[in-house]
Amino acid sequence: MPPRPPLIIDKNDSTKSLETIETRPGVRQSFVHLQPIDPNADTLIIFPGGSGRGQVFEKNALIGTRGSFVARSIDLWQRKYRIIVIDTPSDHAGGMTETFRRMTNHRLDISMLMDAITKRWPTHFILLGTSLSTISAFNIGAAGDPRIKAVILTSTHVNYLEQTAIESIRVPVLLVSHKDDGCPLTKPIQSQKFRDILARNIKADYIEISGGSQKDSPCEAYSHHGFNGVEAETIAAIQNWILEISKSK
Repeated sequence: MPPRPPLIIDKNDSTKSLETIETRPGVRQSFVHLQPIDPNADTLIIFPGGSGRGQVFEKNALIGTRGSFVARSIDLWQRKYRIIVIDTPSDHAGGMTETFRRMTNHRLDISMLMDAITKRWPTHFILLGTSLSTISAFNIGAAGDPRIKAVILTSTHVNYLEQTAIESIRVPVLLVSHKDDGCPLTKPIQSQKFRDILARNIKADYIEISGGSQKDSPCEAYSHHGFNGVEAETIAAIQNWILEISKSK
């Protein structure tokens, strides 16, 4: 199966937009916003992997998302959720480092974004990260914001997650790995062990995906690390988990 192409959005489609807000003095945070069918649906905040740079883009009359698994596959959610895809903030236009993803300023940017969304629609938030952006999703999810409903980590950089966040997180967490992920920093066994640690205190689950094709180097987006060729199956498994935790509340 060929690599999944970017999602391209026509600016004339009123259900999809590229928006920008000020989150800190002089700092702008842009994001792609896909409206759900139900305006009161939960909101999925998606953190693209790697540095996050260039995975949200605008060209002529089009905007789009590309690159990492979570960014290029947002159409697969079929408007069941409000979708927010995070771009790099203006003071980190060259990309977000592992250090910035742990910083208070990053949490503040996302908190301000959540404020902007909840002023318009009543909603809870689910944070979704992949590879390096699992640092963002996990640390923001552990900050104690009551609006956050769950955290989903795919191809997780377990060794980059801070002990203080591990001890303080109180929302359900799902870890998703590809059975054949060849990236040495995100091996499935690491996510399985991490799930076991989290499960001592919170609901924590693990899903393993197989199949697809390797079209890229082991730690890149179009490899098993990026769920290449099994995007639909992976999103479906995540959606089933979200439904499960929603029913249990």
